[in-house]
Amino acid sequence: MSTYRVLNPLVALSTVDVELAKKVFEHIYSSKKGRSRLEAHRAALKQIPTRTQKILSSAALFTDSGAEIMVARELTTRGLNVECNVRIGRYYWDIVLPDLKVAVEINSFEYHSAGQEWIRDHWKNNEAVLTGWYTLRYTGHCVAHHLNYVIDQITHAAEPDFDKRYYSWVGYWHKGAQPPPLKPWEQPGYEHWAPLSTTPPDGHEGPTA
Repeated sequence: MSTYRVLNPLVALSTVDVELAKKVFEHIYSSKKGRSRLEAHRAALKQIPTRTQKILSSAALFTDSGAEIMVARELTTRGLNVECNVRIGRYYWDIVLPDLKVAVEINSFEYHSAGQEWIRDHWKNNEAVLTGWYTLRYTGHCVAHHLNYVIDQITHAAEPDFDKRYYSWVGYWHKGAQPPPLKPWEQPGYEHWAPLSTTPPDGHEGPTA
């Protein structure tokens, strides 16, 4: 095209670093639209490079967020069959483990706190449960602070161990459910070791005379 040589991504990324190729594939083939985009790129080639096939199989395709990528990748490394943005009944689920009948949602406060979305999520969850799926829901905070707990709960959904820490009251252990740690100028006795006129480094106003 013009003076530029244009390659199909499935060919162009067959010779680059594996981790870089994964990231690019995850970007190009993100969201539900990524599925049709990948199918179109596949159809344009007579044969897909073997190396590309291996990279695609380990990438978290069709995801909508970085948190989904983290969870999908970790589940894949454990040898599980993982699919993203899969339709169950009338609704799409972020991550699905079809062999285990587990459907996972990773919700952000920004997109799932509005009234319409909040209501839809309840009916979506009920439909999946009533058709025989284990449904698990997490927030971005869950993934950021406790990815190991998230992965463990998902992989053992059919046979949960209720003695594990993450089955105790969430406020005791979940970093996202606890009050944020006090900043230095909020600590008791701050005025005894810092000048009263000191302004905290991030611009927040500390105690003044």
